[in-house]
Amino acid sequence: MSLADQSPPLVREVQTNSNVEMSWRTFAGSAGNEYTSLLEERMTSTNEGFPDIYALFLAHLHRGIGQLAGTLDNRSGIDGLIDLAMRTEH
Repeated sequence: MSLADQSPPLVREVQTNSNVEMSWRTFAGSAGNEYTSLLEERMTSTNEGFPDIYALFLAHLHRGIGQLAGTLDNRSGIDGLIDLAMRTEH
């Protein structure tokens, strides 16, 4: 969702309260190369002020989480998230 938004995500430090770490392979699964290509394309086609692809990824990840959270209400739960993920257009 965040990559589909043409405006640049905010450049900021993201504070998390989680001690969960996840490898790129676990996060991206079999689509890892495609996600990397999308991020590389975004990084080369725009000048959004990010020092590297990892910083760009984190900015889009956190903006995307916010976008998803903003589309769901308390009654949606996992069913609402699945419905949102299955839509062909966001």
